[in-house]
Amino acid sequence: MHPIIGATSAAQVKDNLGASGVVLSDDQMRRLETATGFTKGYPHDFIAECDDHPDVYGTKRVTATS
Repeated sequence: MHPIIGATSAAQVKDNLGASGVVLSDDQMRRLETATGFTKGYPHDFIAECDDHPDVYGTKRVTATS
């Protein structure tokens, strides 16, 4: 989450900065990610595609972490 920059007063800036303290629970994050079809994207998807290709890593295996 990013506050929208463009406040016209100090009070608006202070209010926007308050958003940086918001913490979502694991369940809330899961619901948001499910609703938006969230994908991690590059490089996570690239690494996942390469994990099963011996020509990429030879005999080594790399495990992607979250």
